[in-house]
Amino acid sequence: AIVFGRLSANVRSLIDSSINEFKTQLRINPKYVTAYSGLSQAYQSKNDTVSAINTLLSGIKNVPDMSLPYMELAKIYMNKKDTTLAISYDEKGAEVPNPYPPLLLILQSYYHSKNDTPKENYYSNKLNALSKKITQAN
Repeated sequence: AIVFGRLSANVRSLIDSSINEFKTQLRINPKYVTAYSGLSQAYQSKNDTVSAINTLLSGIKNVPDMSLPYMELAKIYMNKKDTTLAISYDEKGAEVPNPYPPLLLILQSYYHSKNDTPKENYYSNKLNALSKKITQAN
């Protein structure tokens, strides 16, 4: 589907169609957090990082209690080699009421690699508490 570093017309058409569908879903339900992620990824596939970032910032504004938009923003900034900003978004995502467990693992591992034991333990404890909460709910 990649032709000389450019997307083929068929792939571009599919991506544009996906973008329109995600936008429609978000007009219907602006709290549909997965649609923000999908729309951002579609923009990224077109190398439109600005739209991808703006989409995720809208997701954070409209669904502030979900960690997915924060994680997706962190990935974008990691790809841009901006670790400081990436970690700050991961940390914000870790503070929502029920953060995505892999996010806590990312932060725990990151701080382990930096020999920052207090922060490593903080995210380890959050992960353990969340695991207990999930286990009790089931």
